[in-house]
Amino acid sequence: MNVDGCSFMLDAATKFWRGLHIAGWFHHPMERLRSVRIEDKLIVFQSADISLPHGGVAELGENKGFALHCILEDNIFPWDATLTFATDRGRTLACKLIGLINEERSNPTRALTQRFLDLIAQSKSSSILDVGGRQRSRIDRKTVFRDHEVIVVDILSGPNVDVVADAHSLSRHFAPETFEFVTSVSVFEHLAMPWKVAIELNAIMKTGGYALIHSHQTLGIHDAPWDFWRFSDQAWRSLFNASTGFEMVEVAMGHPEFILPFFWRPDKENAERAAGFEFSMALVRKIGSPTESWSADVSSFITNPYPESSDTNPLVDQLLI
Repeated sequence: MNVDGCSFMLDAATKFWRGLHIAGWFHHPMERLRSVRIEDKLIVFQSADISLPHGGVAELGENKGFALHCILEDNIFPWDATLTFATDRGRTLACKLIGLINEERSNPTRALTQRFLDLIAQSKSSSILDVGGRQRSRIDRKTVFRDHEVIVVDILSGPNVDVVADAHSLSRHFAPETFEFVTSVSVFEHLAMPWKVAIELNAIMKTGGYALIHSHQTLGIHDAPWDFWRFSDQAWRSLFNASTGFEMVEVAMGHPEFILPFFWRPDKENAERAAGFEFSMALVRKIGSPTESWSADVSSFITNPYPESSDTNPLVDQLLI
């Protein structure tokens, strides 16, 4: 954000129970940051660090970083808070915290999603398969592709589900080379054998067709016991490659998250410096038939039904009782 010749941006604004951590950088070519404060009725204590090293804006000069450490009166994020920056020239600048949080930033996963949507838009007649697209959390991705034929397949029935099937057996339900495009959002972490699903997708996709696969690199356990995997951006290459009949077009990760242990240990002294990514995505293209196969049947060793509840992580409540 730019205000009166000053530039500043947040890297983090996160709440942990009643603790609030805000960090970012501040720059002016002729002035230095003297102090930063947060103003809100929910803040009962705060301390600030300024002139911190910040490698992300090193080209602007040294020690442009700042951090605020706060205690909240209640377990509520202070959406109405204001950040106040004071410079060594006596100037004061104020900005709403929510404005800095919502500021436009580089988002690799959003850009990759748009690339996929552009490919669909360029296709005159697109057949799209949404794997695991059952309407949950009031999301129905059929509405994203209004001008195209969209088939939703899911392991559970639902108001927008066209075919009830396990993704591990897609070729039993759809003819070869049926779909030009495939999308799958927050599903691959719930697949017992995602490598088998990659081969199944190949069977029902048209050669030259594209698939956008979305999952997670860092996220709490959810939909247990059907929660099996997490994927880095490089992990996708082990699933979608020449052996499974694909080429990798692009991978991306986005929405960084802190990773903290429940119990501190000496080797976790700086655990807050570790980061993961909520979203991990791959855009892949079918280039031919797979050279590998996988005949194992998931139902032979996964006997629990997929949970219908959207409870994200009951494990946390169990641990904290």
